[in-house]
Amino acid sequence: MYGKMADTLPIPKFHPPKIVQTDLRPILLTPTVSWQLKSIVGEWILLHTRDQLDLCQYGSLNGSLTAHALIDMLHHWSSALDNGMAARVLFVDFAKASDHVDHITVLQQFIID
Repeated sequence: MYGKMADTLPIPKFHPPKIVQTDLRPILLTPTVSWQLKSIVGEWILLHTRDQLDLCQYGSLNGSLTAHALIDMLHHWSSALDNGMAARVLFVDFAKASDHVDHITVLQQFIID
């Protein structure tokens, strides 16, 4: 899989850092061209996949905020409780999920559909 080139700048989470592996935050400095290309490709993918996204999809979309997701969740929970129903919640953290996906396969899936 191809990747972007970037310089990594270690920034301490607090001063002084005691353990290098846990007390430093890696900040990637990517070239401006990479950011522009990422933006163009992202807009193209969104143009072709927007109608397939769930209306409650808030992550990774321009103009959607964490507050929108929280308001939507609170609305659903309150509505359920007001109607005598239970409100069950499951939170899943897909940390670095996109790092484990074959992006070519995903693109081919959307192009074929």
